Amino acid sequence: MAKNFESNPRTHSEPDARVTAKIERSKMLGLSASVMQQAEVLLQPPSRIPDGEIQQPFGRSCLQVSEYLSQELLREFSQNPDWMNAHPVLLGSWGRQELVPKSDLDVLFLGPEEVVSRVVQKLFEQGIKIRSRLPKNPSDWSEGVETPDLLALWKAEPLTELGQKSWAEQKQKIFSSSRRKKILKDLEKERKIRTLRHDNQSNYLEPNLKYGPGGLRDLYQGLVIRDLFPEKFEGDGHELLILSYYFLFFLTLRQKVQFMGGGEILTGPEQWQLSKWFGFSDHQEFMRQVQRGLSRVSFYSEWIFEKAKLKHKSSSKKILKTPQDLANTLKLDFSNVNQHRVRRSLGIVFRKKISPKISGKILSEVLNPKSSDEWLIAIFRSKVIDFLCPRIVRLTGLTQHDQYHRLTADAHLLQACREIKRIFQKPKELANLQWMTKKLTAFDWEILSWTALYHDIAKGLPEDHSEIGEIWVRQDLKKYGIKSKVIDEVAWMVKNHLVISNAAFRRNPHSPQTWRGLHEAEVTPERLLRLTVFTALDIRATNLEAWNTWKARLLDSLAKSYLKTSTQGYLAAQRALPSRDLELEKIDAQLFEVFPAKKIVDDLKSVSRTSKKEVTFFTDKYRKTWVRIFEPKDQSGLLASYLGVFFDLGCSVQHAVVNTFEGLGVYDWFQIQTRKPKSVLQKVLLNTPQFQGASLKDIRFQEVALISEDVDEWVILFRGFDQKGCLLKATQAISNHGALILSARVHTWGRQIDDLFSVRPIQGLSAAQFVEKLKQSIL
Repeated sequence: MAKNFESNPRTHSEPDARVTAKIERSKMLGLSASVMQQAEVLLQPPSRIPDGEIQQPFGRSCLQVSEYLSQELLREFSQNPDWMNAHPVLLGSWGRQELVPKSDLDVLFLGPEEVVSRVVQKLFEQGIKIRSRLPKNPSDWSEGVETPDLLALWKAEPLTELGQKSWAEQKQKIFSSSRRKKILKDLEKERKIRTLRHDNQSNYLEPNLKYGPGGLRDLYQGLVIRDLFPEKFEGDGHELLILSYYFLFFLTLRQKVQFMGGGEILTGPEQWQLSKWFGFSDHQEFMRQVQRGLSRVSFYSEWIFEKAKLKHKSSSKKILKTPQDLANTLKLDFSNVNQHRVRRSLGIVFRKKISPKISGKILSEVLNPKSSDEWLIAIFRSKVIDFLCPRIVRLTGLTQHDQYHRLTADAHLLQACREIKRIFQKPKELANLQWMTKKLTAFDWEILSWTALYHDIAKGLPEDHSEIGEIWVRQDLKKYGIKSKVIDEVAWMVKNHLVISNAAFRRNPHSPQTWRGLHEAEVTPERLLRLTVFTALDIRATNLEAWNTWKARLLDSLAKSYLKTSTQGYLAAQRALPSRDLELEKIDAQLFEVFPAKKIVDDLKSVSRTSKKEVTFFTDKYRKTWVRIFEPKDQSGLLASYLGVFFDLGCSVQHAVVNTFEGLGVYDWFQIQTRKPKSVLQKVLLNTPQFQGASLKDIRFQEVALISEDVDEWVILFRGFDQKGCLLKATQAISNHGALILSARVHTWGRQIDDLFSVRPIQGLSAAQFVEKLKQSIL
């Protein structure tokens, strides 16, 4: 901490470059390897696995390590004859006897400047890195020093009688009752800045043991403030025992990490080694205890700061007797002091068995998106949630070790519940998806709120957490007295809460196969809206950095594609058809946009019962004419024959949906423009003569490209300006090169055509070779 003491002209001079280089090579206090090895031997894991139970004190070998390192440092320093004449005062971790292998050695010198300069220069030459200062004002050591660094003087260790006397006088002056409020205020500012810097999602995955929330810096500051305001903490010995327990735990952990070559951050690879050293069966249980400790220290240090600010000692308040009392008092006062009061009451209130319906009533109120975010946080931080929803206890501190899940499981559930409230208030934060929130009813928001609490509640179990979660929802919400309609929908949401993300981010949102997958998962339009909104909220609650406009667009695209009339018509036809062998996904969804699904289904059923060729005319909802041709047996050149008829009779084909179904036959639809009587067209098409029309040599395409290929089909695109006969020419080219057309989707947009053909692969020829032949013949 002394590094922040302001420099002044009386400080020592800096060492030369060679000495600086030597210092940089010294990573372990400047002590010899044998000394550090002996210190590491002294550090032993506790006799029992740490579990946070203060009745079983944590091992104290970390203090022996610190004392040993301190003695060795003093032995080295005492070799310098000027050492004691410089009147050193040990500060920071050295002064508090909390040395770790990579501690900064902070020393305040009270002796003459020339003596101090010689001492420091000699230490640098020995390879010992030291941060030293002289008081800017010998009569007031606080001058020019930031308040957080003044705490280094609270537990300093003067090594001389002069130093002891001066330190006692300065301590009394600096930490006087008239100045302690300023110290409290300044430390709060520092804590807020540090929290913003370290209280992020990555800190859950790899916590900073010193500076992170609940780390040793928070712990020490809390203890100092408690000592400065003793009158505010009479009878609060239990909290001191908790902080003392975790002081030993975190100091041991920090020492071991640094003996392993690490620093202040508990990295992923180190977590595995440390879990074994401490005696845990797996690293997850080890990190659960670390996160539990950080959470408790963070809570109690904040409570100390908050309580120290109270103008008067807390007066007796209404005794909390029921769970509703606990919830109500937190709703009115969500301060840390009140949360602490509630924590103390938990054992008494929940000593007797509480009706689950009471828990359900409270949870419904707290989870309601209209209730305050602060109340929800207070319910979690006060641990009331552990009694209202006991299943959440096993998630405390559960860390998922990947770069996506950056919160502990319990923290993620809290964040998910908070996101429900946040988006309810500010739907614009969902970017492209905000239109969905406007369609959600109170019923929908109730479902979303319970889903947020339960969707990952079974994480950490060997079974599928979505399936176990569904079972728990039905068990718990029934006991809570929640309506059966809500239970059914929440259970479905929990079981399927990953369905939308898989469809939007891993599949084609416009593919019939994707729609069928959602349909088979029983995704109705109403469920789609809820589940899409929840998917976005879940991403934000898991890792805010993972939420972006790209994902918002994909989710939006999937939702709009699935909700289209044509898609729902396709799905309705899927449900209505007696056989799934027709590969309905091959039919262009445009048909279901312009015709009722029932009409398509009835027509398919009709042709499936006949063995004769049929030519039937339909008028769509836009009053456009369509010709549907059915032929039981496909043959090469058949499509070209149909198109030849249209060409010869002067019919313009605007769209075409061409399919050949195994076991059914040819099932082709053509939207046409013509003045010819339907009877003439029908007669000619039923005969299906070979095309004898005029030459198509003048027709050109802008592009012929291979879109996809597999063992069953090649998909080829023909693109260009709309010209009479262009569809016929593309069809003839494919047939002339020996390929059988399995299906086609033909679209004319203004003067542009985009025609997709699915053809059966030709043995002995690659798709690329086939496309190259097409290009040579028609481009």
